[in-house]
Amino acid sequence: MIGLQERLARTAGANPRFLADNQPERTLYTTMGQSVWITAAFSAAALPAALSLATGRFNPIFLLFGAIWGLFIFNLDRWIVSAVDHVTLSVNGRTTKRERVAYRLRRIGLLLARLAIAVLIGLSVSEPIVLLVYTPEINAQIDRDKAIEKDLVANSVRNNAKDRSRIEGLRSELESARSALDAAIEAVRQANANLDAEINGTGGSGTDGDGPRAAERRRELTAATEQEKLARTAVSNAERTLAEAQQSIVPDQDRRIKAEQERIDRRKGLIDREVALRKISQQDHAVAIARWVLTALVSLVDLAPLLLKMCTPRTLHDRVLRTHVARRFAVAEEVIAEDIAADVDVAAYARMRRVQAQKALIDKRFGSGDRVSDPAIPDSPSSPDRDGENQAPLSEQSTRPANAVGPPDSDGPSLGSARIVVDAHNILGEAGDGIDRYVGGRWRIGAQLSNADPALAWRTPYLAEDVFQRYTGVAALKNIHPPNKARGAIEAQQEVSSLPHNVEISPYVAPLLDGGYDADFGWFVVTPYYRKLTLQKRMEHEPMTLRTALAITEQVLEGLLAAFTYENRLLLHFDIKPSNIAFDDDGHVRIIDWGLSDVMNPDYRLSIDLTSGYTMWYAPPEQVLAEPGSNTAWKSPRCDIRAVGAVLYAMMTGRPPLFLEASSAGLLDGDGNIDRSNEAEFHQLLAGTLPEPLEAFFPSMGRTAAFRRLSDLVQRWLHPDPSRRVDDDGTQPAQENAVRALRDVVAEMHAEAPHLLAREVGAARVKIPRRRSGGFDGAAPRHAPATWADDQYTTVRPPSPEPAELGSVS
Repeated sequence: MIGLQERLARTAGANPRFLADNQPERTLYTTMGQSVWITAAFSAAALPAALSLATGRFNPIFLLFGAIWGLFIFNLDRWIVSAVDHVTLSVNGRTTKRERVAYRLRRIGLLLARLAIAVLIGLSVSEPIVLLVYTPEINAQIDRDKAIEKDLVANSVRNNAKDRSRIEGLRSELESARSALDAAIEAVRQANANLDAEINGTGGSGTDGDGPRAAERRRELTAATEQEKLARTAVSNAERTLAEAQQSIVPDQDRRIKAEQERIDRRKGLIDREVALRKISQQDHAVAIARWVLTALVSLVDLAPLLLKMCTPRTLHDRVLRTHVARRFAVAEEVIAEDIAADVDVAAYARMRRVQAQKALIDKRFGSGDRVSDPAIPDSPSSPDRDGENQAPLSEQSTRPANAVGPPDSDGPSLGSARIVVDAHNILGEAGDGIDRYVGGRWRIGAQLSNADPALAWRTPYLAEDVFQRYTGVAALKNIHPPNKARGAIEAQQEVSSLPHNVEISPYVAPLLDGGYDADFGWFVVTPYYRKLTLQKRMEHEPMTLRTALAITEQVLEGLLAAFTYENRLLLHFDIKPSNIAFDDDGHVRIIDWGLSDVMNPDYRLSIDLTSGYTMWYAPPEQVLAEPGSNTAWKSPRCDIRAVGAVLYAMMTGRPPLFLEASSAGLLDGDGNIDRSNEAEFHQLLAGTLPEPLEAFFPSMGRTAAFRRLSDLVQRWLHPDPSRRVDDDGTQPAQENAVRALRDVVAEMHAEAPHLLAREVGAARVKIPRRRSGGFDGAAPRHAPATWADDQYTTVRPPSPEPAELGSVS
């Protein structure tokens, strides 16, 4: 293909090399190219015509504008006919159902967009041509419209309200002057009559001839005559003023009428032509039909490129072009894969050299004789010192050991001075388990602790040690932001800033040793490592007395109170549950995992409201039902108090609150969890139902008034209405009122039934209560879970323990 045919085919987006031996498709693409050129020519001619009609005269500059417009339409139509969307770029051409559906949706969307563009272009090109075809009729209609408009303008000017008001005022003044003249003439006539009567002797004096009375009448006549002269002068002035006004207004009106008519004669633009054509179409339906037929024919010419593209099936040229592009794409992918592999090798080598240099630098600066076996400690100057310029380290702020009990100012060795003795392999792990991995330039991490939930493996803590020996114990370091996730960074920052770093705010709250962002590890927090694990594990494997359960509850409330009142941060946990309650070496509570925490004091809050998470069995209804981004007025200390009540309920009955009720209603799945399809029903149950009271599980203990008061207290803490959980007069924190209420109940139990404190509680020591509505029997529910992991529960029958004193949780 050479010459004109090749150029036309290229205009349609075809490759002449692929059409060399394909005459039918060569004709097809040549026709497409011709339609593109014809549409561009129509457009280039239509714009000067439209501009000439709009301005009423032709200007050579319009040809330049027409050429630019035609070039724009030419390129736009070329894009319409030459764009090709391949289903897939795989060499073998195989496609999946998803790719085919996506291709059809893209094709429909592109066709609709192209059709809309083509219709707009067609109308813009066709309308000027239609106006040119109907020029005689349009001009006649415009002349008629102008004549009517001129008459309206003349009448409007002649009847101008301002001029009319002025003339009417002058006429009113003239009439008033004439009325005054008539009155003056009548006064003169009457004065003459009175004077004649006095002279003739028929007047009031009865004496004829001149006399005093006649002189008086003569003076009245003189005054009346003067008034008549004045009245005649006023009438003359009013007539002259009216005549002058009329003479000045009429020429002015004539000038305005002439100016308006000249303006009407000069106006003959595009809008007038459109209006005239519309009127002609309304008056004569044949003209209207002919107009739209002509518009459709001209628009069809402009739509020809799109119609040819839409109506043409997939050609052999398209298949050959797709194969050609797919092969080039495959080659590019292979080259990119090789480049990436080479870059990875280079990065690995560079990382190895950097680690070696850091090891050598740290060994030279600090030496390696006082640390655990591996001396390779990288130094990261960019990592911030979490202690702060004015913040003393934890060992200097507190003179109490990490596991000490009592007030923070009690005597004792510094925190971490007695290093926990753990096998080095438990700290550093085996080869490849993190022995050479450092986080934040300060923490060397080793073996990862076990986690029963594979979905949360990314959050499982690592054992860690402080390479700078600021903290000499064994620490637990965990990632707090899901890997490869864009969301959650704000929540991670909130957890990092929830507690003050390196400060022990309470003997019952795990101190936050460090936290921040590491480029290789992500967001992390560091706390001491507690070997005695969590309350969740303890409930699974160890027996528990009522005294122990109450002591744990008291310490949790004390820890929450300390976090709430520390520096007036008003910090709330929002995720109290057995798996977030750990124990230090002395068996005392340590509240951990502040990932869902939030502060009520705006001075410490982030500027954005965080997405509210929750744990189903323990969170209060206001937290479970809160919508993301909604009003945060529901957040209060009563949320944590409800969760503490749920933990105490679970310690005593072996099941979380409403577990039996949910089981009776058939809301649980085979594993004892809330079925997703039943979550809405459980939300209704949570928002409007109290669980079975404690005395229903312990009938013999429930006979004592002290135990019933404990049961009532727990029921209050679990109430769906937050305002009814704690007696709060607003002067003291709700946590403090809850602690006081618990201590009052324990004191009453000490006084009335101390033997109850030594009674074992838990799943193995309760009797499942019966309910009139059915669903409870004397055994565990049919949906009772088989395991207790995180928030799932198991029935464990522990051996009877020795009674413990209240105040110790060991």
